[in-house]
Amino acid sequence: MKTLRNLLSNKAQVINDPGNSNELIFKSEVFQQHPFLKRLIDFYNNLLQNHDTTNEIFLHHFLDNILSNIPMAKSRHRYQEEVLDFAICLFILSGRNAYEFLRRNIPGALPTITTVQTKLAKQGFRAIEGEFRYTDMIKYMSTVNSKFAFCAEDCTTVQRKIIYDTRSNSFVGFSPPLDEYGMPRMKHFQTNSIEDLKRWFQQEDISNLVNLYMIQPININNQKISPYALAAYGTNVKYTSFDVIRRWFTIFDRTASQGVRLIGYSTDADSRYVLAMRLVSGFFSSLLNSPTTKHPLLLTVGIPKSWSWFFLPAQQLFLCMQDAVHICTKLRNRLLSTKAVLMMGDGLISIDYLFQLIQSRSKFYHNLVKSDICPTDKQNFKSCQKLCAAIECLQEINGSYATVVYLTIIRCIIIAFIDSSTTTAARIYHAWLAVYTCRLWRIWLNLVPQENFNKRLSQMATLSDVDKNEFKQKTTKRSFFITSTTFFCIELNAHHLTYLTLLVAENQLPSETLNVSLFSSQTCENFFRLSRSISGTFSTNVNFSVQQFLNRQEKISMLNSIKTQSSTSSSSTKFVFPNHHKTQQNHEHSSIPPEKMTKQQVEEQVERAFKDAVSLLLPLGIKDVLQKANIVNMNQVSRHVYNDLNRSTKKANFFKPITIDECYDESDSDSDESVSPEDPNNQANGLYSWDDDDENNEDEIEDDNAVHLLPQTNNIRLQAMKGVRDTINPDLQDSYFLVNIDGKRKYLHKNTAIWYLTDEKHKLSSDRLNRVMEN
Repeated sequence: MKTLRNLLSNKAQVINDPGNSNELIFKSEVFQQHPFLKRLIDFYNNLLQNHDTTNEIFLHHFLDNILSNIPMAKSRHRYQEEVLDFAICLFILSGRNAYEFLRRNIPGALPTITTVQTKLAKQGFRAIEGEFRYTDMIKYMSTVNSKFAFCAEDCTTVQRKIIYDTRSNSFVGFSPPLDEYGMPRMKHFQTNSIEDLKRWFQQEDISNLVNLYMIQPININNQKISPYALAAYGTNVKYTSFDVIRRWFTIFDRTASQGVRLIGYSTDADSRYVLAMRLVSGFFSSLLNSPTTKHPLLLTVGIPKSWSWFFLPAQQLFLCMQDAVHICTKLRNRLLSTKAVLMMGDGLISIDYLFQLIQSRSKFYHNLVKSDICPTDKQNFKSCQKLCAAIECLQEINGSYATVVYLTIIRCIIIAFIDSSTTTAARIYHAWLAVYTCRLWRIWLNLVPQENFNKRLSQMATLSDVDKNEFKQKTTKRSFFITSTTFFCIELNAHHLTYLTLLVAENQLPSETLNVSLFSSQTCENFFRLSRSISGTFSTNVNFSVQQFLNRQEKISMLNSIKTQSSTSSSSTKFVFPNHHKTQQNHEHSSIPPEKMTKQQVEEQVERAFKDAVSLLLPLGIKDVLQKANIVNMNQVSRHVYNDLNRSTKKANFFKPITIDECYDESDSDSDESVSPEDPNNQANGLYSWDDDDENNEDEIEDDNAVHLLPQTNNIRLQAMKGVRDTINPDLQDSYFLVNIDGKRKYLHKNTAIWYLTDEKHKLSSDRLNRVMEN
C-alpha cells in the first residue's frame, strides 16, 4: 500500500488525511478511470487477513516490485531477490526471445538479460571441464538435508568441436588424458603458442562424447530432490575398467571426507563398467591390492551359511547397479538381433510371434505397432513397456510361450528396479525371479548337446541356409542365450539389491536408501534431455559441443537449485513449477516409503521366486533335462551356476593396468549406444564458434613474446576480421596468440586460430536414431 500511495501521490490522485497519516483517501475519479485499483486493494486486504510468513505467494513480491519501479527512471529500477530468481527461471525455461518480449511489454517487471546473466555468473555454477565440484555438492546436500546419495555416470554424443574457454583459458573439445587416479586432467590444453595448438590438432583426439557424473541425494522424508551435476568432461572412450575403478575410489573418498556417504554407483551396462563392478565387489573376480580391504568405511553384513544362492562377498565399500532401463533395452535388442537364435527348452524366442499378434489382432487389443519391434531403434524403452504389457495377448499365439517367458524377464526387471511404487518385498521377488529364470535357462543350455541345436536349426523355416550353417559352425552356445554382459548385469543388480536390504535390516543404512528406482543412470539421461531442449523456442539446434554442454549445465544447475530452495521449509516464497500429469501421478503412487525386511523375509521371497521360475519354465521341458542331471532343488541349481561362473573368474592387480581389449568379455553386438532418447530434425554443425565474452575494450599492448609465422594471405578482408587485431587490451592478452601475418605482427584470437586450423566440419544429426548409428 505504501508503494501504491507513492505512485498515486505523484499523479495527485490521492488525498492524505492530515489527522491520520495511516489513512489513504482516493478520489472517486480514480476508481472510475482505473477500476482495477479496487480489485488490487481487495487483493492486498485479503493477503493481510490470510497472511502466512512461511508461504508467501510470489505475486505479492512481483506486484510490489512493478509498482516500485514504475515511477522511477529505468536506470534506477531495482529488483528483489525473489524477482531475480523468477527472472532467471523464466530466461532459462523460455529463452531469450520470449523473455525479451515479456520484459519490453511489462515495464519494471523484469530485469535486463545482462542483469540476469550477471546474477547467473555470480552463483558459482560455472562448470569447467573435468572439475569435480565437491564443495558445491556438499553445500547442496546440506540444503536438502541429506548425507546419503547415489552416484550415476553416463555419456552422450556431442559435436566434435574445439572451443576456446576464456574463463579457464583453455581449449575445450580435445579429449583430456586421465591421471593415475582415473581423473581427467583439468585445463590440460592451455597454451600461448599457436604451434602447440597445431600439434594438438594433428595428434590429439577430439571428444565425440561427454561423460557426466550426477549425484542423487536421498532424503529421509522420502521427498523428491533434483540431482546435482558433479562433473562433466569430453572423452574418446579410450579408457579401461581400471580407470573407472580408480576414479570411483577417488570420488568416494573425497565425498566421504566431507561427510557424505555414497551408497554406490550406477552406469549404462557397458561391458567395461560391468567388469569394473565385478572387480570392486568381488563378484566372481579378484582384485589384488584393492583399497577396499582395509578401508575404514568398509561395510559388512552377516550372510547366512544356508544362502547358497548368494554369491556376493560379505564386505563391500560401496554398491553397484547397472541401469535397469539399459538392461531392458539390451534384452529387447537381443530379441530383435539377427546374430542370435534364442532357444529356451522346446520353444523358440522370436519376434515372428509378435508380428503374428500385430497382424491377427486389433491394435485396441495389444496396443503394438511394427515400430515397437524395429531393430534400428536400440534405445526405445517405451517399446519394452508396451511389449511387456502385451504378454497376456501374446499367450494366445500358438508356440509363443518361450517368447512370453523372455518378455516376463524384462517385466520383472522393470518392476524390481524401475517402478517407483514397488515394495521392497516385491523388488526382491521379481529381481530373483529374473535371475532364476536366466540361471535355469543357462543350465539347460549347458546340459543339452550341441547336436540338438543343430537339428533344430535345420528345421527352422525362417532361417536361410547360409545362416543355418553359420550358427552350426559356432563353437559355443552364446548365440542361443542373452549376452554375458546382460546376464552379469541381472545377477549384479539382484545381489546388490539384496545386500542393500541386509544393510537396512541391520540398521547400517536408513530405510530411505531402499529407493532403488533412484539408483540408476537415468539422472544422467534426464540431464542430457534437458540440455538438448534448453535451446530457444525458434532454434532447431539440439546438439552441443563439450563446452556448450558445460554452459547449459550451468543453467540447469541454477534452475535445479532454485527449485530445491523453493521446496525447502526455510524458503518463505514458493515457486510453483509445472509438472507433467504422468510425472505427478507417478510421484503420488511412489509416496509409500520403503519398508525394512528381515533376513527370513528375504529368504522366503527368494525361495518363492525359485519355485515360480521352475513353474514358469515347466511347459518348455527344461525341468526334465535338469532332473536327468540330478539338478532339482535350489541348492543344486546354485551349486551348478556357481561352478559355471567360477570358471569365468576375472583376476587383476590394482597396481597393474590392463588393456582396453581386456575390458570386454565378449563382442556384445546387441549393445546400444548410451545416448539420451530424444530429439527430432537434422542439423549440420560446424567446428568454429565465436565466443563473445572477450569483446571488450581493446587497447594497445607491447609484447616481447616469440612471434609465430603464418602463411601469407591476400585476403583483403583481414583487417575487418574481429579475431585479428593490431592492438589489444592488456587484460585480454591470454586470449590471443601473437603471430606474423604477411610480414606484420598481429594478435590472433584463440577462437579465430581454431577456425584457421580446422580443415573439416564434422556433422552430427539431430535425429536420435541417426546419432546412435553414426556412433
